[in-house]
Amino acid sequence: MVYVTKDYPMPSFTWTKQPKTGDTTITVFNDKLDPVLAVSRNGRSESAKRLTKGLNVINLKEPLREGQTIKLVASFRPELTQTLEKKVTSDTPKVLTVKDVLLTSSSATFTLAHDPNTDINFISNGVVLYTRVVGTNRYHISAKPGTTVIIESSYGSKRKTLTYRLPSATIPSVTLTDEQTKRVGKTLPNATVTLKNGSKIIATTKSNANGSYTLTFSRPRAGTKLYFEAKSGIHRDAKSVVVKSGIRPTISAGTIRSTTKSVAVRTNVPYGTLYVYNGSKLVAKKSIGSTTTNVYIGTQRRGSKLTFKVVTPANRTNQTTKSVY
Repeated sequence: MVYVTKDYPMPSFTWTKQPKTGDTTITVFNDKLDPVLAVSRNGRSESAKRLTKGLNVINLKEPLREGQTIKLVASFRPELTQTLEKKVTSDTPKVLTVKDVLLTSSSATFTLAHDPNTDINFISNGVVLYTRVVGTNRYHISAKPGTTVIIESSYGSKRKTLTYRLPSATIPSVTLTDEQTKRVGKTLPNATVTLKNGSKIIATTKSNANGSYTLTFSRPRAGTKLYFEAKSGIHRDAKSVVVKSGIRPTISAGTIRSTTKSVAVRTNVPYGTLYVYNGSKLVAKKSIGSTTTNVYIGTQRRGSKLTFKVVTPANRTNQTTKSVY
């Protein structure tokens, strides 16, 4: 009897490219049958896969790092193996640009365009800043407006950097109450300022070169969530605002004599309308623009009682009565 047996050949495969820092896959070309390929990184097992003829892509557990040793062993059985080994090298990153910067009074969130899997660092005055990743290519750092930072993108020892100065601006918090129909504030210089209710723009204006702006809008309801944004180029000052209920007003007036013609009225709110009555007769009416309002009442008879009443835009009221001496 004659038996004919066919043995496996020696595995034959090649790298398709040099492994680089940041790579998350290795691609090899296999030209003989289907050996098992074992991948190790710095002597530790990374993955194993049975190769098919042609190109094969092997997924890695994490991106490659410069200086790591990647070893590939293809085998049919122990005496039929082929081994390839390479050190991971780095290319210089090619892309690094700033696409968007969201500012607060003490921090900045950068949206960057950069090469895949690069390490991103922010440096100020020679110190590497703590960086928190808050989204795809979005990085949050503690930095005040006007700060100069160096942004560094690196593959191992190969780096690309750019120097970036945050705009100088006053970026305060934004609060709104159901008493307001106007907001005067500060933000980015020369910015388009908008206030939205959902997708609806309810107010828009432009800030001046100092960042000052005035928004005028219809009085919102308490509990409404509004969105404030000031945008100047790629820089933004943006935040959501929940409208609060205004406070109950207080009102007081000084001593009134029969010779007094004007009186200073004090309130705890800088808005609303002031009314002065002598009995049922309206003596004066004046809009309030600050917490102290001088109102002309003319001369009133000694012994009269004057009622001072404040009414806010949301119809909150309070009053006080003063005798004329």
